[in-house]
Amino acid sequence: ASGEAGQAAGFISSGTDLDGFLPETDLVIESIVEDMAVKQELFGRMDRLARPGAPLGLKTSGLSV
Repeated sequence: ASGEAGQAAGFISSGTDLDGFLPETDLVIESIVEDMAVKQELFGRMDRLARPGAPLGLKTSGLSV
């Protein structure tokens, strides 16, 4: 199982250069400051840049979305 986990981890990446990697990404999960205006702006950018059909997810603990 550890070999499978290591292989799966190779498919996970992170970054801040949305233009560089977002168009080729299969699943996007943001993890940005808990500020609704900031998240809305980021989601607008992600929606424009992500490939069609790519799911966009968010991490939040205090915002009602």
